[in-house]
Amino acid sequence: MGQQVPMQLDTSVVIAFAIVSTIVDCIALLAWVREIAVRRSRWPLVAYTILLVVLTAVAVTAVRENLQMRATREEAATLVHSWPRTEQLASYSKGDRIGIVLSGLAFLEKHRAEFPETYRTATQLVAIRLNNFQPPTTQQQSYDEYALTEDVAGAFVRMIGTIAE
Repeated sequence: MGQQVPMQLDTSVVIAFAIVSTIVDCIALLAWVREIAVRRSRWPLVAYTILLVVLTAVAVTAVRENLQMRATREEAATLVHSWPRTEQLASYSKGDRIGIVLSGLAFLEKHRAEFPETYRTATQLVAIRLNNFQPPTTQQQSYDEYALTEDVAGAFVRMIGTIAE
């Protein structure tokens, strides 16, 4: 519940930022050309060039991060749509539930840098609730594990579903 999803910029905000950045870059270039023609000084050339590079780098970084987050959310949505809904998990086998947990862990490991707290929580959940997938040694442990896989699989459906939203 305490997991914070990185902020995703709306596409229209990114496009507006890119347009404004391009206009500012054009103004800077025009001012630079004017400055060179009037004063023949090299300092404005250096300043405008640095400004142009910085503004372009900021715009490109923002667009790249937005596209990366969008791709991650789409991947999460695809994964969640391939799983049963949490209220349907009771009718699935223990193997199916373990498959949900393993595919969820694989997704979170792939995106560990983006969601470090979620990854840590998921691995702790598997370690504590499912005993790191160690096979049960008694009939009671086997029965308990069956119920626990439903809980843990449901938790993964919710965790990855939250990322997909």
